[in-house]
Amino acid sequence: MRIASCTDPEYNKTRRTLHEAVAKGDFDMVSILLAEGADLEAMNDDGLTPLHMAVIVGQEWIVVLLLDAGAKINAETSNEEKPLHLAIKKNDKVMTGVLLDSGA
Repeated sequence: MRIASCTDPEYNKTRRTLHEAVAKGDFDMVSILLAEGADLEAMNDDGLTPLHMAVIVGQEWIVVLLLDAGAKINAETSNEEKPLHLAIKKNDKVMTGVLLDSGA
């Protein structure tokens, strides 16, 4: 099954399917990948977790979905930036509020 292969750690290292779904704002695919066990804390080549990516692209509902699935709200990028830092940098008041309301 294609989805199952996307959750395989070796596949995820090269393809970062969850990151791609987040970047595209594909809520349904993110939901499916999470249900199949995709790694919430996997970093892409830029040092971003799926949560960081969702904040950067302004996908607040995906942020909530990732947090509900157990993503670490204070995870740091390879540059030691937390999701809240990224939201503030973007001056994204809605995202900042979502993150603060969720415990950031």
